[in-house]
Amino acid sequence: MNLLRETVISSEQFQKECQGTYFKLYYIFDVLNLLCLQGQLDRVPLMLNLDRQGKRVLASANFLKTPRQRKPFCFIEIRLIPCAALSTGCFLGVMLHEMNHIWDFQHARPAKHDKEFYDRMSGVGYNDKQMTFQENSLFAQSIDFIFRQQLQLRDGLNMLCSYPGSKPDWDEIQFYRTYLERVLSLKRRPPATSRVTDLWGIDRETEQEKNHRKAILRKENIR
Repeated sequence: MNLLRETVISSEQFQKECQGTYFKLYYIFDVLNLLCLQGQLDRVPLMLNLDRQGKRVLASANFLKTPRQRKPFCFIEIRLIPCAALSTGCFLGVMLHEMNHIWDFQHARPAKHDKEFYDRMSGVGYNDKQMTFQENSLFAQSIDFIFRQQLQLRDGLNMLCSYPGSKPDWDEIQFYRTYLERVLSLKRRPPATSRVTDLWGIDRETEQEKNHRKAILRKENIR
């Protein structure tokens, strides 16, 4: 028995912080979606890879013809170890890159690095090849908004890095479902003063979001 592994996973505090970190990642996904992709992207599960090998890949968008190994057909996989060392701006750039692949998939475009792929990111002020951004751009607004939330994301990612395995044993799909349920259960808020404060779109699309979530779970065969 791996005592460290058993201790970590059995810790109620670890599970709480683990779920909180996933929620922050989904929150970042939603901010980028709203500001940089006009809210046109469907939410997809986020999966973590704790592989400690020296691969240069930071994250990947995955598309499966059928669900397998408890994984949904469409998801973003984040390599936790290298991403935990990134600045907020660089990490948001990595997320935006993979979200653009999801955008191509959801709009029936080839998932490749072509001109349209890079133009879509440069159009919101992010230079994907150089991992830089323009001031006062939509991408810069995303960074500023996330930074002001004081999410302490790096602390959460480093905490998960302490897990002594290569694949998470916690239920990532359950975190995804819980996040969707929490978003849908938010109470009605006063009219938003900006697009960002209306982050969840609950006031306008509660029923639509609910139906969309159910459709996602049916399509992905998530039990």
